[in-house]
Amino acid sequence: MYFKFFLMILMLLINWVCKAETKTDSTQPLKISPNKCVALDYGQSCYQDVTLSWKQELAGDYCVFSSQQTEALKCWKNNKNSIFSIPIATKTNVTFSLVNSANKNILAKTTLKMTWVYKTKNRRRLSWRLF
Repeated sequence: MYFKFFLMILMLLINWVCKAETKTDSTQPLKISPNKCVALDYGQSCYQDVTLSWKQELAGDYCVFSSQQTEALKCWKNNKNSIFSIPIATKTNVTFSLVNSANKNILAKTTLKMTWVYKTKNRRRLSWRLF
């Protein structure tokens, strides 16, 4: 019981540290917060609400895409910046792209990195048995 409680506290601390590590550089055209997604065991899915923010010098038509799907997550018309949140469920890294809708140029990319508390499963100890 205490072990599970300790693991939950550890996961919350890791999530808090990941949020604190997010870059606050205002020159980044596309930012994500938090930038890491933490699951307990290797291979498990991570569930996280992420906030994406983007900023451009010129107003235009822009869309944000995810490597998880082919259609745009969200699009804007005649806009210079925006902030929005989405829920993510993933087992792998997810790359987000800011795309100019008019010419389909990728203007910026950022990645939500996947990490685990336990990287591998414990190996079973070989034992000698006679019967």
